[in-house]
Amino acid sequence: MICPSLVCWQPHAIAPSCEAPTLVTSLPASFAPACTDLAQLLHTAVAQAFNAVVITNAALDGEGPCITYCNPAFCRMTGYTEQELLGRSPRLLQGPHTDPQVLQRLRECLRSGTFFQGSTVNYRKDGSSYLVEWNISPVRDAQGQVQAYVSVQQDITTRVRAEQRQALLARVLNATQDAVVIADEQAQILFVNQAFEDLTGYSSDEVQGRTPKFLQSGEHTRFLRPTARSAGTW
Repeated sequence: MICPSLVCWQPHAIAPSCEAPTLVTSLPASFAPACTDLAQLLHTAVAQAFNAVVITNAALDGEGPCITYCNPAFCRMTGYTEQELLGRSPRLLQGPHTDPQVLQRLRECLRSGTFFQGSTVNYRKDGSSYLVEWNISPVRDAQGQVQAYVSVQQDITTRVRAEQRQALLARVLNATQDAVVIADEQAQILFVNQAFEDLTGYSSDEVQGRTPKFLQSGEHTRFLRPTARSAGTW
């Protein structure tokens, strides 16, 4: 049995200008302690979550939905305090490099009451930018009407920059005419460049996770073994 009180709970602090979603239910008295404990557990879990969580009301006019709850991770990610965020529109995080096409898709999802997922550039309180990946789900009442939106967000700046550096390195290595193999400490292949593929006839997908020893047979031995020795024993 699902406790109706878990469908939506009243955050401990609500901005005066925002109306938090309220769900009125009639429950047997014996259900109350269990539902209260579970609601408190849910609130504690969200408050201690690693990912940023923000809840807004369902208003779509004017400035759009305003924040009725945010967890500490959201405050750390944005640089704003909870008091500074409550009652404000998430639009305060947008800036000159926020992708307007992503925002348009977001607005369409909010209007249709459908799930949204995307990524763009947001801005902290101090003006510094970060890449955010987030999703938004509508919260509906028993009649199916959207009462609120809940969003889970993550700062992906470090991950994206690492991926960009990796892509740049791959382009540089693919530009050389020498065959290049990168392996881990167990000699399992992590990367091969285009010259290696041309030389051996194996694609990158075919050799990743294998050790170069599988190439040391037949005609491969003559041109691969000297190179392997120059880099270390496989």
